[in-house]
Amino acid sequence: MQLLREIVEQYAPALLAPQKLTFVSDRQKGLLEGVELSFPNSPHGYCMRHLYENMYKEFKHPMLKAFLFKVARAITEEEFNNALADINSIHPGAVDWLLKHAEPKHWAEFYFPGRRYYNSESYN
Repeated sequence: MQLLREIVEQYAPALLAPQKLTFVSDRQKGLLEGVELSFPNSPHGYCMRHLYENMYKEFKHPMLKAFLFKVARAITEEEFNNALADINSIHPGAVDWLLKHAEPKHWAEFYFPGRRYYNSESYN
C-alpha cells in the first residue's frame, strides 16, 4: 500500500484529497491496516459479494442476498432500518452478526463517507 501511495503522490496527487479515492476490498487484515495507514483520508468499502458469502455460511436462506443488497443500497435511515428488519425476519441473530462483522460505514451507502460508486459526471 505504501508503494501505491508513492505512485499516487507522483502521478495523481489530487486523488489524495479527502474522500477522492475509494478502496473496495475483501477485508483481508493486511488490506484493512494498509489502507488505513497509507490512505487515511480515503474511504474503505467492503466487497458485498464477500460479505454476502460469509453471511450466507451462517444463515443459509434464499432471500438473504436480496435483503443484504437492499440494506447496502439504502440511501435513507428509514430504508436502511426497514431493510435490516427484512434480514431480521430471516433469523433473529442475522442483523447482530452483520453489524458485529462489518461496520455499515464500510458497506452501506447511507453510512459510507465517500463515493462508493464511480460517477463519470462528477469528474467533468
